[in-house]
Amino acid sequence: MENLKIKYDSALIDNRIVALAIATRPDCINEEIVQLLKSYTNKYYVWVELGLQTSDDQTGRFINRGYNSCQFTEAVNLLNRYNIDVVTHIMVGLPNENFNNIINTVDFLNKHKIAGLKIHSTYVVENTILAKMYKNRYLQATNFRRIFKYCCLHFNAYFKKYNYPQDIWRRS
Repeated sequence: MENLKIKYDSALIDNRIVALAIATRPDCINEEIVQLLKSYTNKYYVWVELGLQTSDDQTGRFINRGYNSCQFTEAVNLLNRYNIDVVTHIMVGLPNENFNNIINTVDFLNKHKIAGLKIHSTYVVENTILAKMYKNRYLQATNFRRIFKYCCLHFNAYFKKYNYPQDIWRRS
């Protein structure tokens, strides 16, 4: 914990800094870490970015995500309890996923209180299972624009229903 505090403090050495954004995995969030983050909120806007990628745990295991959707929910709930905003990352074009999987991920996220969303296309790294699949044409590029448009419509209906702020989209 002391190591994290040293790192956060060293990032906040300039008076012009107004926020602290932490990007991590849901399984790396615990009460002690959230309490540390909360200690910065009197002076800085603090938010945590959590990768979900997909709510489908079978796909998560296949891509070696390393945690399950329940761990994501637990991390979001813990951060929410301390009033720390959560920005979530999802991916489109994951192997063996179709449009319904994306909608299921959107529906899963709609059950969580998140302050922002980042939608990414699947990123293929050399020397991985995904790279092998892509090279052998088992993994196809996704029509990102079409899926992004649908996700936006699906999310926007939800956000209006629950009075979320208009600036939910962080980047895509």
